[in-house]
Amino acid sequence: PRCEPPPGGPRPGDSHFKRRPLTIYRILIVDDHPLMRQALRSMIADEPDFHVAGEASNGDEAITLARRLNPDAILMDLMMPVKDGLAASAELTRTDPDTRILALTSSIGEGSALAAVEAGVLGYVLKDAQPAEVLHALREVAAGCANACRPRPSTSRLSGSGDRRRVRCIGGRC
Repeated sequence: PRCEPPPGGPRPGDSHFKRRPLTIYRILIVDDHPLMRQALRSMIADEPDFHVAGEASNGDEAITLARRLNPDAILMDLMMPVKDGLAASAELTRTDPDTRILALTSSIGEGSALAAVEAGVLGYVLKDAQPAEVLHALREVAAGCANACRPRPSTSRLSGSGDRRRVRCIGGRC
């Protein structure tokens, strides 16, 4: 069925009809690998509702840039030199509890997930996730995590090591 506006409401083409403006989310990319940052920047920049506000190569740079740029969401690698993503996330969310962080990692175990929750991370994306999954999770986190990072059934894979979802909401803030 086609969605129709309520009876008597404005319709496309009416002089007083206004389209809802597109929300542009400002994203900070944090990863120690230049190739990964470039790939993420290209993927994110292709989306009309995203703007790459900045890039950082370690946790210290991420903290400095996040405080200066005030992004809507931070896509943060967890394993980095100088200061890792968990330490940077903990510092950012301690000083600003509304900071929205989506962790990016090659693997995550139960202990790492608990540490991420304690650091204030809203969800995580495995580096082997499909681009559409990363973008969906990033949109959810940037928008306030209303339906945060919950994968569709087809995005999960189970192994003998337990839950290995590529995209996952963690923490109770979602």
